Amino acid sequence: MNFRDDSLTFIVLARNHQSFIYECLLSLDGTLGPSSEIVFVDLGSTDSTVDFARSFLSQLDRKFKVIEFKGELLTSTFGLQKILPSVDTEWVGIISGDDVITGN
Repeated sequence: MNFRDDSLTFIVLARNHQSFIYECLLSLDGTLGPSSEIVFVDLGSTDSTVDFARSFLSQLDRKFKVIEFKGELLTSTFGLQKILPSVDTEWVGIISGDDVITGN
C-alpha cells in the first residue's frame, strides 16, 4: 500500500485502559510518520486512561485530538460513528487502547 504520511489518521478507541494506553500510543508513535494524526477516543473511562493519553500525546510532535464521551455501555461502534465523519484523510487506521502495533 502506498500513501502519503499526511493522508493517515489513526483512531484509538479506549475504555478503562490506563494499564495499557502508554504502550499502545508508544507503538503508534514509533510506527506512524510524523505527519499522521492520532485521534484518541475515550468511551466513558472511569480510571485515568484519558489523563494518561492526553499527557503522552501532548509530548509528541504530531497532530492529535482527545475526544471524551461520558456514559455507560459506550461501544467502539458508537465511537466510530461519531468520529469517522470528521476524519478528512484518505486512510484511517483503528486500534483498541489495549493493543499495540508490532513490526512485521
